[in-house]
Amino acid sequence: MKMLLRTFTLIMLVLTFSSVCLAAGAPAPPRMAIAVFPLQDLSDGRNGVNLHMTELLAESLEGAGQTVVSPDEVIEFMAASRIRTVGHLESYYISRTRTELDAGFVLLGTVTHRGDAPESSVGLVLSLVRTSDIRTVWTYAGSMGISDELKPLAITQPKSLADLEPRLIYEAVANWPREFAGEVQRTKIVGIDTSLLEPRNVRPGDEVRCQVRLRETDGPPPEVYFKAGDDLHPATANTRGNTFSATWLAGEKSGRYTVTLILDWPLLDRREETILSFYVVDSKPPEFDIQLVGAMPINGVYGFKGSLVLIPRFTQREPLSRWRFALYSDGDTLIGEMSETGEMPPSFEWSARDQLGLLKDGRYKTVVEIWDLAGNMATASRQVEIFRKPPKADLTLSRAKEKIVVDLKHSGRVPIESWRLEILTVDGTILLQEEGVKLPAKKEITLPAGTDVNKLQGYVAIRDALGNTSQEKIEELVSFLQAQRQEKKPAGTSHGWVDQF
Repeated sequence: MKMLLRTFTLIMLVLTFSSVCLAAGAPAPPRMAIAVFPLQDLSDGRNGVNLHMTELLAESLEGAGQTVVSPDEVIEFMAASRIRTVGHLESYYISRTRTELDAGFVLLGTVTHRGDAPESSVGLVLSLVRTSDIRTVWTYAGSMGISDELKPLAITQPKSLADLEPRLIYEAVANWPREFAGEVQRTKIVGIDTSLLEPRNVRPGDEVRCQVRLRETDGPPPEVYFKAGDDLHPATANTRGNTFSATWLAGEKSGRYTVTLILDWPLLDRREETILSFYVVDSKPPEFDIQLVGAMPINGVYGFKGSLVLIPRFTQREPLSRWRFALYSDGDTLIGEMSETGEMPPSFEWSARDQLGLLKDGRYKTVVEIWDLAGNMATASRQVEIFRKPPKADLTLSRAKEKIVVDLKHSGRVPIESWRLEILTVDGTILLQEEGVKLPAKKEITLPAGTDVNKLQGYVAIRDALGNTSQEKIEELVSFLQAQRQEKKPAGTSHGWVDQF
């Protein structure tokens, strides 16, 4: 019997030694580091943090043989990423921990309750997230109170929260998922090298093109789609298999469409979605009109004398891709134009010139054309007319006994702004001095006794609404009357007109 026991013991020692040697000689599986983020403590409010239990958790995991990212590195990562909340972490930041902290897993948790009333107790919830595919691979929920840990004879009996906290951490680590601790990444996070979406502004029915180049991975290739609004568009890969593109027609409904990149691994039951950019469908041309400064309405056109300022006025302002300003003669002959890309100037000033100099009086057409970013065009035009000729008064003089009747009229198209009439003797005695703002006007002059009609003089000054002025001087009024009688026709004006500019 003793011989049998010795033989059995020897065999067990040999087997044990062989197992140890084989284990020592075999390469250890790669161990993925665990980034333990600060625990949220709801007993201190939604933003409460329990750093003490966080340190206990990290130390316990290291004591159990796990590789843990340094707490200082985790805090620095949170500060650099401006992460101000605890208890949870967005998938974007989880994926970044893999590249920036070399973490295979992220451990998040919340202290659900922690207090002394009615007795000391503490609760804890943990979630372990794999950074390769942003999947939760393990969760733990537990709590502990003084009454739960009653011991015979009260030996090692917890008496306070300080005693309960490490015990609860020990229990959580004891339930740690050993099968995930050294798991090798199955599929890497897919990164985007470049992406292109064009055009960004389209009209209904225009073609939209999207292209994305992915970083190459050693895992299975994904199925790639672009989602625009509610529509899903499959993408085709290039020969290398890392660049994917798709084209589709913009819909009829105006609005902003977000384009999302979808990567799908059906066999791995994995899917990633990332917003790439957006485009705008615009079916409505810009609404605008032209305001004219320095011109006035005259018989259906806008008349001006020297320079004209055109100011575009928008119903609703929007960015422009290009614009054009053009001038045409009354017969739609192009006189000149200018155009540029981008926003147009706030106003256009035209001094009634072309490349050769001043234009003659007459009608012209100004045209402003604009295109928005989607290519919708809008046009606004105005008929304008140049008036540079001085106003001309129709002056008729007649004599009745000791009176002279002056009849002043105006037949021009531009309204009269003001006029002035003077009749005086050669020595400067004023017989009549009248002015007004409307024509026609008729005035009578009663000649004083003894007045020598052969020594009377007359002046007529007139100004139109555009600022053109003229003045007529009649040196021998009676001779002028006699000439009228000899010719036997109404007196027309046109004695000595002088332009005033």
